[in-house]
Amino acid sequence: MLQFVQELRALVAPLSAAEFAQHRVLCLAVEKLFINLGEAAYRVDTSRAQ
Repeated sequence: MLQFVQELRALVAPLSAAEFAQHRVLCLAVEKLFINLGEAAYRVDTSRAQ
C-alpha cells in the first residue's frame, strides 16, 4: 500500500490541479493506482491488528 501512495505522490506532486486535469492518461493512471490501493486495503486482515 505504501508503494501505491509513493507512486501517486510522485506522479501528481509537481502538478497543479489544473495541469493534472489536462493530462487524461495521467488521470487514468492515478485512478488505477487508487483502485489498486483500495483493493490492497480491503485485503488487510484487521483481526490481526489488535
